[in-house]
Amino acid sequence: AQDAQRSSGAAAGGAPSVRKPYLAVIGFPVGIDSRNRDRRALLRELWVPEYPNLGPSGTIRHEFLIGLLTYQGQGHDEDTLNELHAEHAQYGDLALVNAREATRDPYRGDPKCTGEKILAWFQRVVVEHRGTRYFLKADWDTWVHTVRLEHNLNALFAARSGPLYFGNTLWCSYSLKDYQPCGYGFGPLQAAGAKKVECPKLPNGRSAIGPYPYAAGLFWGMSYELVQWIGGSRLAYDFMHNAS
Repeated sequence: AQDAQRSSGAAAGGAPSVRKPYLAVIGFPVGIDSRNRDRRALLRELWVPEYPNLGPSGTIRHEFLIGLLTYQGQGHDEDTLNELHAEHAQYGDLALVNAREATRDPYRGDPKCTGEKILAWFQRVVVEHRGTRYFLKADWDTWVHTVRLEHNLNALFAARSGPLYFGNTLWCSYSLKDYQPCGYGFGPLQAAGAKKVECPKLPNGRSAIGPYPYAAGLFWGMSYELVQWIGGSRLAYDFMHNAS
């Protein structure tokens, strides 16, 4: 009876309510400029109200991943701190993580290298959202139909245990010395051809390994067990610092 009271928030003596874990938490890595703020506002206005299982009382939660450091490794200026504080106080959906904002990769034109934020998010969510079954990463222009998502997660994985990694599968190779992926393709044969053309453009790309399958950044997911292992792994920690 006491356990039932705790989970319903009705425990005697004003004990705090304990929320049931989410089925899934979706993280959107975003930046701190006005374009990113506008996109967050658009998703809150149009996407969040669209689906009944989104939000504090739903089974799916969304979070916007923002690094607490600039890409140079410094803290944000006072105006940015005030803006982030006010936004999080109003909406409560920012995942403020101890990582750098995305850098401009010299071999890929647009801002990349959000891996620091993803790893820092993993380290946070295994504590903050302990008991959540899945953690999903989506691009800021991905419109996730969360009702169908919940149905598919339950239908595909409810009877499965252990670590899971899923998403839209692509292939690419990797240059170990450059810490760079290269040679993308929709299958191993296409990626092997792209490897011969794209990887040698990197300083050490001729020794790239692969291609290997991976879930594309548009939308992928992992089970709690895998997120916990990556977030707590010394291998992942050392790799991130070496790559940085």
